[in-house]
Amino acid sequence: MSEKISRRNFLRTATLGAAAAGLLAGCGNSAASGSTAASTAAGTYTAGTYSATATGINTATPVTVTMTFSADAITDVQIDVANETKGYGADIADEMVKKILDAQSSEVDGHSGATITSGAIKKAAESCINQSQGRGRGPHRGQQGRDRGARRPDHRGSGVLCGGAGRHHPGRDQGL
Repeated sequence: MSEKISRRNFLRTATLGAAAAGLLAGCGNSAASGSTAASTAAGTYTAGTYSATATGINTATPVTVTMTFSADAITDVQIDVANETKGYGADIADEMVKKILDAQSSEVDGHSGATITSGAIKKAAESCINQSQGRGRGPHRGQQGRDRGARRPDHRGSGVLCGGAGRHHPGRDQGL
């Protein structure tokens, strides 16, 4: 009754078993991370007042955002855009305060016609949120906060674009 199993069948079965175990483990981690996210939702912020600046249309004087947090909510937002262009950026502070408070996030729609000032407000608000969560001054580091798609120094000239900004096909892109 003992049946010999070929090496090929053994490896095939072992590979399928390992793949199935990996899928199940991935599902388990997903559920665990979901419960972790739910448990950290309460007490998301360190209560206090935080300020940050970002460059708007007026490069000489930055936009300043000051946000007050309780342990689980953004409770107040103050935006100083006094030096932005009158009739455009200088007039959107109240609208942006309402949007940020309603969304409880810096991920809000900007104001048409004041795109640069809106972006500066959102960037400074994001920095305040990160400070209140103990993540430093903001997610953007490097020259003018634009390093998300930057090449890593150890991949210089390799044709690999780090940061998920697209694909690079050396042969196809150069007409070879």
